[in-house]
Amino acid sequence: FDSRRRFRYRRLEYPRASCRDETMANSSGNESGSGEEPPIRSIRRRLRQMFVPHRIDEVETEDEAKAKYDDYQQFLSVIMTVATLLMGFILTGSLLNYTYSGQVRRSAFAEPFNYVSCSAVALAALSVILALLVSIRGSVIFRNRGAIHALRSMRHSTCSIGTAELSAYFSINLFFLSVLMYINWSQRGPTEICSSSRGPWADCPDLTDQFDEAAHRLCARHAQTAKPSEACGGDCDALGQVCEYHRINGTIVEKTLRVWFQDSDSDALMKVGLLASEHCREDRMMEFAERLCGSGSSSSREAMVACMQANSASIKAEDCVDESVHLAALCSNVCFHETHWHAMLWHWAAVGTSLLMCLVLVRAVKIAQQCVSAFKHHSNTADAGSLLARELGCHDNFDSDAESA
Repeated sequence: FDSRRRFRYRRLEYPRASCRDETMANSSGNESGSGEEPPIRSIRRRLRQMFVPHRIDEVETEDEAKAKYDDYQQFLSVIMTVATLLMGFILTGSLLNYTYSGQVRRSAFAEPFNYVSCSAVALAALSVILALLVSIRGSVIFRNRGAIHALRSMRHSTCSIGTAELSAYFSINLFFLSVLMYINWSQRGPTEICSSSRGPWADCPDLTDQFDEAAHRLCARHAQTAKPSEACGGDCDALGQVCEYHRINGTIVEKTLRVWFQDSDSDALMKVGLLASEHCREDRMMEFAERLCGSGSSSSREAMVACMQANSASIKAEDCVDESVHLAALCSNVCFHETHWHAMLWHWAAVGTSLLMCLVLVRAVKIAQQCVSAFKHHSNTADAGSLLARELGCHDNFDSDAESA
């Protein structure tokens, strides 16, 4: 009975094996016959190779462990160096050089700049501290228990090392943004004169209103003059251009100064000088001073006082003309380039941040793979609580000189 049963089992087993072998042979023949695997399977295999964590090999000799341990220490040294340089650049280069003057509200620049800069310093400090703690931990274990246990401590600190690296990347991004904000603040010029910061009560809108009134008086007097060429002297071309522009557009605005200075600086100065002279009444003040202080004037005390007052008024009128021309040049430069300057800076900020975030995303995926690999590698010898405690550095078990685990 036993022999017949064994024979029956043997007879039943052979066909199964032959069928299985035949099936495998057919499948292998089909794969070899096709030459290439299906595209979906190929894409799936490549994605698995990209995202599946790598396997960590166990070291067998002290020399191999020492080489890998030294590589960890060099990597931590690079992180600490970069983060330390970032802290120095942010603190001494931009943050400590900014002084709040009170001309604008703190929420306009000081608060966002301080927030970005201090966040960059905090992330750089976090990177330095984490890298330093891991380095010190590995160095102590290396001195007490050797290279193999020191390498194990480094592999148990994979999350801390990855966090230090990502913190350095985020600190670089915030440092880049703080530099752009500092450049915007330091090279913005006197923006309080523009209407974009103070509205219609700023200096530039007020100046253009004064120039508009001066253009009304100047062009009306020029139109009523019988011989305009004799009245305007050598400024006839500039006066004609001012009156023609005022006749067509009807008013003088901030854009007028920008258009004039874009066309030609010399013609713009002539036209602005005419409007400033009319606004400050320079010709009238000089005429009064010449009449009261001329050679035919009286030598009485009242005449001398009147001469002094007229002369002072003439000097003030000249200063008023100079200040008005200077302010008009500032309005045409600062207020015009303000919007373009902001757009250019934030364009660079968007491009730089996007590129750095792509790098951070790639490195975050790689760091997550390494963390999963490290936990899987050590999960055979310890539970999740022990792995977390070792990752946080709560216990290291290096109080013995023995090299055994």
